[in-house]
Amino acid sequence: MSRLYAVVVEAWDGYAITNGERRDAILLNVWVEGRGPLFFLQRYQRDPFELTGGTVDGADSSTLQR
Repeated sequence: MSRLYAVVVEAWDGYAITNGERRDAILLNVWVEGRGPLFFLQRYQRDPFELTGGTVDGADSSTLQR
């Protein structure tokens, strides 16, 4: 028997500053049944589109500024 999960994902196109350099980034808040929000950030470049660097997860996001 399969189990259904309730999942909500909120995505924002924003930026992150790394080593004093502003970079485009996708910011995600994820809610999975009974947990969340879980925060993820992924930097990218636009032309050509390419994901850059590693994903920053919620455990490492305490240094992010709003």
